[in-house]
Amino acid sequence: MELALHSIFDPVIVSAAHPRTVVSVHAQVIHDDGALLPALINCVSLSLVDAGVPIDGIVCGVSCGLTTGGGDGGAAVPATVAPGSGGLALDLLPSEEAQCAVAGAYAFKGAGGGPSAGPVFVRQSGCGTWEQTRALLAEAERACHTLQAFLRLAIQRKLARDSVSFGPEVAAVR
Repeated sequence: MELALHSIFDPVIVSAAHPRTVVSVHAQVIHDDGALLPALINCVSLSLVDAGVPIDGIVCGVSCGLTTGGGDGGAAVPATVAPGSGGLALDLLPSEEAQCAVAGAYAFKGAGGGPSAGPVFVRQSGCGTWEQTRALLAEAERACHTLQAFLRLAIQRKLARDSVSFGPEVAAVR
């Protein structure tokens, strides 16, 4: 996971802004309910923003899978997925991931809310058709855009709280 996080965030951190600075991120896993890597990706993104590290966009991670059973995990099956193959599920528990024909962790970078240039990270397990993989990528991207909007809102609220607590000068610096 360390190598995955390094490969995701090394190109995102704007190191030219502070050339003699080392950014070191330490994550401690207290409990793993599944989707650990996407959770770590989201935590690292928020940590970098909170620490004031210049980044080229917020990276969001999600876990997504194509279930083999009848349950769809609350999501409708797109037309590109073969009939009778199950449904799409997000934020997979370990038991749900075991029931997926294809599952994976996906990360997308959002800069300005527009369409992304594609995933910055994909770790997929299982065997599926190209159409199923495209459906998973599309669902993961949609979920990441929703998550990025939520994270932006959380960051704005935190900056507003910081400006009240510490003054507008401190919040502007962060």
